[in-house]
Amino acid sequence: MLEQRRVDYLKAMGITLWMPRQALPHAKESRWLPENNDERHEHIAINSTGVSSRPAAAADLLRAGQPMHKHEDSVPEVKAAHSVLSETASSVSASQSEDVETGTPQNSAAQNSEPQNSEPQNSGTLVAESPSVSLAPVHDMRPPRFVLEFIPISRQGLWVIDASQSIQDVQQFAYRVLKGMGAAPDFMSQPINFSWPFIESSHQDQSRPVALQALQAQWQFFQSQGTRYIITLGAEAQQWMASVEANSHFHVADMSILQSDAQLKRQLWLCLRQLPEL
Repeated sequence: MLEQRRVDYLKAMGITLWMPRQALPHAKESRWLPENNDERHEHIAINSTGVSSRPAAAADLLRAGQPMHKHEDSVPEVKAAHSVLSETASSVSASQSEDVETGTPQNSAAQNSEPQNSEPQNSGTLVAESPSVSLAPVHDMRPPRFVLEFIPISRQGLWVIDASQSIQDVQQFAYRVLKGMGAAPDFMSQPINFSWPFIESSHQDQSRPVALQALQAQWQFFQSQGTRYIITLGAEAQQWMASVEANSHFHVADMSILQSDAQLKRQLWLCLRQLPEL
């Protein structure tokens, strides 16, 4: 049985491996002990358990089994390698001394052939570039939050306001405008509220694309009822209606500005006069 396998078996069975520190009387000479006291072994990693001490691994035990010689020259392979290196070094030094005496430049071709930059050259190892991974666009699942009020003021006219405007103020102002233009306002229809998200639930997809689909369906409903133009009040009202391709016939940033600005009132008046029917 191989020594490493034997040690692994003993370690698996929980048998403690003991090594003598000195030669035992009447025992066979052990190859684990040094030839004399001056020589050193490799250190063996020992895991102390308090009860017994075992080698950390069988490979460590096998490596430690080979004694470290006092001098490297005592190993035949190392001694042969040292002799070859010494002969090569002596021959090179002798050739260099002869060239210096004759004035021949040393390694001129080698110096000229050396690259000037000191960047390390690739050792021929091929490094595979990581393929570019096309990432799918991330879909934002957070629902947008906005409130729109649809106020029908006539058979063909629809005023759309956002949460920053007052429904009552818009209705009163629109009534005065249409009355002054000779049209009969229609306030029989109640304002229709459009709030998003429709329900407060994290299990339903209420992202922006879904909100646009719902708003598009609401606008198509008003078109089916005869609506031909819209007037928007507030930034969010204009933005969301334009997102569903319902461009406003006239836009006002804020109702309070429209009530106090005579020039803006005139522009609204002229814009409504261009319609064939209010």
